Amino acid sequence: MVSPWANWEATHSGDHDHLLGTAEQYRAPIEDFTERIIAKLT
Repeated sequence: MVSPWANWEATHSGDHDHLLGTAEQYRAPIEDFTERIIAKLT
């Protein structure tokens, strides 16, 4: 019997690359936004 975890790994293992690519894409704008928020608070 295949464990649910192994099954999940098989179906979702490719998602990590996609999520990392998306994170890289949005990281710069988010960092810029965060810096502006911090600048307003300080």
